[in-house]
Amino acid sequence: MMEKERSDELLNRGAKAYQSETPEGFRTAVRYYLESASLGNGQAMTNLGYVIPMGGA
Repeated sequence: MMEKERSDELLNRGAKAYQSETPEGFRTAVRYYLESASLGNGQAMTNLGYVIPMGGA
């Protein structure tokens, strides 16, 4: 899988976890968003700013 496709897949997994609106879901979302962001995904970087204050850290 190419890096862009991988980062998008991780972003989507993070979004799905975030939608659970549970502390565990937020922590899972952070893991996916961090990995996606490390691949250069700007949306994942933005999403981290939303999920961390909600208990994802």
